[in-house]
Amino acid sequence: MRDIRVIGLQWWQFELQEYGFLGYFVKLTRQDKSVQLFGPFSTTDEAYEKLLQIAEEESR
Repeated sequence: MRDIRVIGLQWWQFELQEYGFLGYFVKLTRQDKSVQLFGPFSTTDEAYEKLLQIAEEESR
């Protein structure tokens, strides 16, 4: 089974109590459990456009 989704990634630095947002990514997990990330994207709209592009290419 193949899985494709949009995820948002953050980072956290415990000692300094700081965090930040890395961006939105498209995460593609293939049947062999390999993972590929596309991004970062500034908005969810950009990420979903890439998700649709990948889905169309995969369906060919």
